[in-house]
Amino acid sequence: MEEFYKKVREPVYPRNEPTIRALFGEWTLCEPGLRPLEEWIPVERTRVEKATEMSGGNLVGAILAKER
Repeated sequence: MEEFYKKVREPVYPRNEPTIRALFGEWTLCEPGLRPLEEWIPVERTRVEKATEMSGGNLVGAILAKER
């Protein structure tokens, strides 16, 4: 999967949860935390399965807040 995206000049960077959290920097993860993308937006299950298959893994979303 990664090789395909490199060939089409759209690299993908698979990350596990600790690596994703490290990207937040000064931002704080808000409830409900990291959630599968299909829980954030209303999509048909078949589209979620296709996107997951194409991406090679889970797609997640999050809400962040910056401390002042």
